Formats: sequence, structure tokens, C-alpha cells
Amino acid sequence: MLPTEEKQQTIELVPLQSIKPLPGNVAAIGKEEDSMLRTDMTRIEAKGLYKIDPILLRRLTAEEIQEIKTKEPWSQVQFQILDGHSRWEAARDLGWTRIRAIIVDATRDEALEINYKKNRARGTVDPLREAMYFRHLYEDLKLTEEKIAEKFGIDRSYVAKILKRIKISKEARRNIVNRVTPGRKISGKHLEVIASVPEEKQAELTDIIIEGGLSYRQAERAKEAIEEGLPKEEAIQKAKEKPPPKPKKEWEPWACEKCGQKYRINWKKKLIQI
Repeated sequence: MLPTEEKQQTIELVPLQSIKPLPGNVAAIGKEEDSMLRTDMTRIEAKGLYKIDPILLRRLTAEEIQEIKTKEPWSQVQFQILDGHSRWEAARDLGWTRIRAIIVDATRDEALEINYKKNRARGTVDPLREAMYFRHLYEDLKLTEEKIAEKFGIDRSYVAKILKRIKISKEARRNIVNRVTPGRKISGKHLEVIASVPEEKQAELTDIIIEGGLSYRQAERAKEAIEEGLPKEEAIQKAKEKPPPKPKKEWEPWACEKCGQKYRINWKKKLIQI
């Protein structure tokens, strides 16, 4: 049973300086949602209250705290965020010193599982981070596709599709992480297009998608453009061109053997006289 499934949970006011984000956090909040959150938190602050939904924290072990202090002797970190990264970031930007939180004891892998499940339930999972998490489950923890699917109550085919995204090169991933903002989303389908080209072309295609703000369909056309060897500007232009309409299928007339009456098939695939 995961720690978040416990019935009794105490809400505490925790200093922001004692909190650090979770490496491997899969959350991705949209620009509009982030703006709404910060507006709500500004109103709460104006009333002298801090009653936002509590964030969920994991208590770090003594060894983990010592590891942090070895690198940062001044650190006061004692907790790691499992859920509520956006609330924590907004609180820091607003100058809050404390934030409401629920503290649980959990291992690192339990923390990642909680983080993924909560963001999946809200529909706020970043597709690239999701792929990196699934790779950890598949390669490091040696879970099969079936076991991953069972863990999260999803289809094995979905797991297989996510794992295909890990074929993206480090350079392309770095491009996505450093340049994609909440207003310029890279979807899972974008990632699948990127992963489908040779590794040496992936960073180039990623750059074209981000710079051109291309949709998934446009990304597919950009893929064709770079395969033809077109430079970036021409590839973006070609990707944004409206594709020609598909030619209508011509149906051969059909004549009744008994009466000789001719028919054709209309768009609803029904016979009409001609």
C-alpha cells in the first residue's frame, strides 16, 4: 500500500527552504492553468491566508540529507515534493515562506509512482518525462510491459507506444527540455514522429518543430522535408503548406443484368440511378 492511501494525514505548515523538487517529476502544467493557479494564490495571500490544497512531501532519509549537505553545506532541505511542484514554485515566486503540506514516508521508487499516478489522474503528464519514467521501470527495475501496464491499469499497447519514445537522442531531448515552454507544447505524437527518424536527424527535426510551432500533422510533413534534404526554413514552409485534397474515388458504373439500368455508388456508399 502506498503512503498516500493512509486514512489519517496531518496537514502542516512547512518552510519552503526545507523542500526540494522530485528528480523525475512528470508533471506538466499548461500556461493558462499556471496563470490561474498564481492568480488564486495571490488572492489567498492578500487575505493573509495560506489555505491552498496541501502539497504532498516525502521525508528524506538521514543519508539523503547528508548527501545534499555534502554538496551544499548551507542546505536546510528535509523534504522532497511528490505532488504540488507548481504550487511550490508559485509560492516561492510570491515570496511565501511556508506552505501547507502532508508529509509521508516513502522510498524513491514509491515517490515516482505516486507522482506519476497523481499527474496521470489529472491529465498533467509530460510525454517525454513519462517516457523517461517508463524507461526506468523497464530498464532499471526490469519490469515487463505487462507488469507496467498492470501497475497503472493501462493497456500493454499504450506502454509499448510510450517506450518507443525513449529512442529519441540525448541532443533532441535536451532541445525539448531547454526550449519547450507551457505555451509551445510537444505532444506524445510529436515525440513518436521524432523517434521514427534516424538519430542523426532527430535534433534537426526537433528544432524545426519547436521553431515552427508545428502541429503533429505538420511535423510529419517536416519529417518528409528533411528526408528530402531541405534546409530548416524551407522545411518549415513545406510543413505549413496546406496539403492538396485527396482525390475522390471514382466508382465504376454498375448495370443491372436483368433490366440494364445503370447505377453508381454515392458518398454514402449507396446505389443511385444514373
